[in-house]
Amino acid sequence: MTQSAENKRIAKNTIYLYLRMIVTLCISLYTSRAFLNILGVEDYGIYNVVGGFVSMFSIVSGSLTNSSSRFLTFEMGRGNMECLKQTFSTILIVLFAISFIVLIIGETAGIWFLKEYIVIPESRYDAALFVFHCSLVSFLVNIISIPYISLVTAHEKMNFYAVMSILESVLKLVIVFLLCKSPFDKLYYYAFLYVLVGIVIRVIYHAYCHLHFEESKGKFIFNRKIYKDIYAYSLWVTIGGSSAILKEQGVNVLINIFFGVALNAARGIAMQVYGVITQFSSNIGTAITPQITKSYAAGDVDRSISLTFILARAQGYMLILISIPIWIEAGYILKMWLGEVPYYTVIFTRWVIILALARTLENTHGPLFLATGNVRNLQLIGGGLMLLNLPLSYLFLKLGYPAESTMVIGCIMEVIVMLVIYRYLERQVGFPLKKFVQEVLVPIVCVIILSVSIPYGVYYYLDEGLFRFILVGILSVTSSAVWIYCIGMKREERKMAWTYLQQRLNRK
Repeated sequence: MTQSAENKRIAKNTIYLYLRMIVTLCISLYTSRAFLNILGVEDYGIYNVVGGFVSMFSIVSGSLTNSSSRFLTFEMGRGNMECLKQTFSTILIVLFAISFIVLIIGETAGIWFLKEYIVIPESRYDAALFVFHCSLVSFLVNIISIPYISLVTAHEKMNFYAVMSILESVLKLVIVFLLCKSPFDKLYYYAFLYVLVGIVIRVIYHAYCHLHFEESKGKFIFNRKIYKDIYAYSLWVTIGGSSAILKEQGVNVLINIFFGVALNAARGIAMQVYGVITQFSSNIGTAITPQITKSYAAGDVDRSISLTFILARAQGYMLILISIPIWIEAGYILKMWLGEVPYYTVIFTRWVIILALARTLENTHGPLFLATGNVRNLQLIGGGLMLLNLPLSYLFLKLGYPAESTMVIGCIMEVIVMLVIYRYLERQVGFPLKKFVQEVLVPIVCVIILSVSIPYGVYYYLDEGLFRFILVGILSVTSSAVWIYCIGMKREERKMAWTYLQQRLNRK
């Protein structure tokens, strides 16, 4: 396939993913408010902290997701079908074994930790335990489905991926309807239905892969050499991945210990906002990542580096466009969305937006360094730095600092890790760090500073209301777009954008 055709595929897949995002975003905005209202702040906080605790096991699954995607995509880039079949089969066998181990640990040490350390009202302990079991089952189903989802994205079948995401959101909408009509305890019923939706989605993924991808069929083959490569790769990725999990879910547990379930509910809502705004940028990453890996596998390192630059700038600018008006008008948006806003939600929301930008820029190195396969030193350094997040958060909370101090620490650590990792890639694959700072980081910071000034001035001088919200939104998006075009884009990119716009106007 020519480079032009590959670029067109990236553009087409990006469109599929943004259509998916628009639909799922609209549904999730409604379902989040509905679940909060139906469950109440206490039960919503319980589900958030217990489900978040279970997701700490994704220290393992997160590394295996990255490993599966990398090895499958790499073999596709090499064009070796037999090796691709053995890779898929080996990954699946390993994941079944890991699922069994996680089940044992979860049902023993997990329940002990839940009983001894998680702060839950005594009257709701049985419900929290049921949520724990359901969350664990859902997690195990997700582990087993990792290679199938990785196949879909590796083959760049983003149309199917988009359809499945929309279906999952629609099924969650059905859960809202069933909860409203249910005579049962809402928290029990919600946890059970959530597991059921996960199982349905994973079964469909499994069936689709068997119908369309040859490598997912046939006998189970355990290739010891492939296993050793995956094990060594996953071991080091786990060190880096554990930092991200401990940063989120470990801090979630700390907030529960220091402040109780009410702030867990507020943080849970803020993290949903985080998920929404990062979708605007992650869609581009999902479309570009397979091309970075395949280009590296084919020996075209320069194209992989070039695509990494495009990925970082595109994700950064997309986040700026959507996040500035949300950051400024966080209080009003949350009132419109939730009605009754839990205490501390606005503060958490503003900080997760800053965290989203820092983490998105830090994560753009991922596809390139995962493609190299040589991740040991990088994960030891980057993962080690990120693991400092949890003890630092504990220290600051113990000293009496407010809950948002955990997010300030997170933002600072993301920036430090980003610079360290790109410095390492400079030595490993010749990544031009100085050029990256000049052409990506500096323009993004300048665009943010210039874009915030006018809409924030309007926010400061006008009273809260629909008129101010609309005006701030228009000014934010307009000023961001203007500054992105003027100083965020390179001269050839501005020329291409202007030529494309003229062509579209001439056709009309």
